[in-house]
Amino acid sequence: MWNFSGGITDLGGDLPYYGELPKEQMRVIIQEAENKGWKLALFNNFYNSYNYLYIIATWETRADWLYFLGLNGNESVLDVGSGWGSEAIPLARNSARVAAFDSTLERLEFLMIRAEQEGVDNITGVKGSILAPPFEAEQFDIVVLNGVLEWIGLADEAKAPLELQRLALKNVHRLLKKGGRLYLGIENSHGFKYLLGEPDDHTGISNITFLERRNADNIMLSLRDRPYRTYTHSFSGYENLLRDVGFDKFEFYYPYPDYKTFSILSPIADSGPYRYFLEHLCTDSESGSLKQNIKNLETSALEEGFLKEHVSSYAIIAEKG
Repeated sequence: MWNFSGGITDLGGDLPYYGELPKEQMRVIIQEAENKGWKLALFNNFYNSYNYLYIIATWETRADWLYFLGLNGNESVLDVGSGWGSEAIPLARNSARVAAFDSTLERLEFLMIRAEQEGVDNITGVKGSILAPPFEAEQFDIVVLNGVLEWIGLADEAKAPLELQRLALKNVHRLLKKGGRLYLGIENSHGFKYLLGEPDDHTGISNITFLERRNADNIMLSLRDRPYRTYTHSFSGYENLLRDVGFDKFEFYYPYPDYKTFSILSPIADSGPYRYFLEHLCTDSESGSLKQNIKNLETSALEEGFLKEHVSSYAIIAEKG
């Protein structure tokens, strides 16, 4: 039985709670958002104590990739893992309708409060999983997986992470209309930052993303007592994965510094824009710092023609033929 309340369709089921915050704290923020407004609720709770989350939750610029799509305002959009609404809201302003799809009811409740306070009335919240989506085939012009695919491996420990990622992408392909597009935002397992020892964004462990999966499992089991399941991939790995599930046309972009908080979005097939950024717009960092070391490596990689393999993350637009 489906439950419908506050603009949210709750499919029920035993979906685990997921969120950056404990459920009890999330309930407090929802109450504050209702009483004081969503902006003040997030400012009071995160601006000083958890500023990165404040940025993730409030900056709508993380959805600026939508301007590469040439939307006409009639599109139907599925935002998978819609979270705080920082993409669903701008998508709704530029399309006909948005289904905000998330496995956690509390995140959807906050999102719908935010949408109402922003005067956005073409969003419907749906609780469910992309591994078993409750939608008919070929419903959507755009499907968004931003910071989602890498976490899919945690959804069912009885199945291999790569199998679950393929299933999620196959479902996305099925839900898209012919000519519809997937937006995928995700880290690069072979990014320079990881090769220089920066901890993995998902496990907090250095030098694990680019290892063979068996070796990564052994490290995770020894340090965290569980296998490695938050898979990211290389440039060719994403190409192969998308091709395997039926996408035959895709474009890669470099969201600098990463897909969560990018300030520029540069096409990887054309090195000119990013070269100009590095040479004229990227501010110098302290010598020896991680940022400066990455910049030095990226400059050399541009000259040698292999930057695409080592950018920090990817923004990928894949089209269903």
